[in-house]
Amino acid sequence: MTSPSSRIVVYDDECRFCSASARFAARADTRGRLRFVGSSARGELHACGLDMEAGRPGSLLVQTAEGDLLSESRAVAAVIEAVPLVGRPLAALLRWARPIADPVYRFIARHRR
Repeated sequence: MTSPSSRIVVYDDECRFCSASARFAARADTRGRLRFVGSSARGELHACGLDMEAGRPGSLLVQTAEGDLLSESRAVAAVIEAVPLVGRPLAALLRWARPIADPVYRFIARHRR
């Protein structure tokens, strides 16, 4: 179980790249700030208060403890931020580079498998 201050990360569990990235991030999250939920786990998503549309999500999604729903590079930054030591500066850099990061994210998302 995750703490109330944790973030819920919804990833495309039918995508090998997305699943591998989620596993890597889960291992890097040594403080347990992230809860990973595959997009096909409808019951678990509903239990988290997330009602997702059917089908593969077009983006990684992160629900913050405050209830905000983040996508694209903002979601990636929220995941990176949970990594001890290097997470905050890397997330800040990604947020600063958002005008470039979002198109790069969309390109990768279109070509995922």
